[in-house]
Amino acid sequence: MIKLLNTIDFDSIDSTSTYIKNNYKTLKDFTFVSASYQESGRGRMGRCWESSKGENLLFSLLLKDEELINKYSCVSILSGTVILSVLKNIYRIDNVKIKWPNDVYINDKKACGILLEGVSVSKKIECVIVGIGINVNQKEFLNSNATSISLELKKDIDLNKFKLEIYENLLQELEKLKNNNSDYLSIIRENNYLKEKEVYANINGERVLSKVIDINSDNSIKIIREGKEYNLYSDEITFHN
Repeated sequence: MIKLLNTIDFDSIDSTSTYIKNNYKTLKDFTFVSASYQESGRGRMGRCWESSKGENLLFSLLLKDEELINKYSCVSILSGTVILSVLKNIYRIDNVKIKWPNDVYINDKKACGILLEGVSVSKKIECVIVGIGINVNQKEFLNSNATSISLELKKDIDLNKFKLEIYENLLQELEKLKNNNSDYLSIIRENNYLKEKEVYANINGERVLSKVIDINSDNSIKIIREGKEYNLYSDEITFHN
């Protein structure tokens, strides 16, 4: 069982994921590293993650457990379903969706981003690092497509309490994943932001109009273009509205 919370908290750091990457050999499995501010916070495809100091939850989680490493492709989506469940069930926020494979949206605006990285030595994955940024109390964003929990609820959130809720729920769901009784797939299928939407998908360098059909049991996404179905993985596709 995963029981104890191993946490390291920084006021400011270049990147919590980079810290874990540089120190994973001496850190305990399931260590959470958080920071009030990240100087080099980043998202998928090398994008910058915008965050004001002390207002949001920025953390990375170290996974060295071999069973979870082998389920690498499940962890990003599962993490998104944890964020969604906390927002819906504890904070009673409506219209929360997951944009496959790594974003959580509230009312059509991005509130959370998730980035997975693996550290390999001699072609063997030594650990997986789950980097998560959640907009909690920030009120202003340069990106008009971003929102926060505070903006949606019109009140500030106790950041430490929220952090603990996310940490505990994430550990519980990872334990379920290890034991093959996680229902993360049914959750994303019910809350799939992209389902039935037409998007421009960048597939192998070609930008094509496609329609999203479903999420497959192997965590790939099913799309249809010109009457033909395709199953694509996260490293093969990026979406554009």
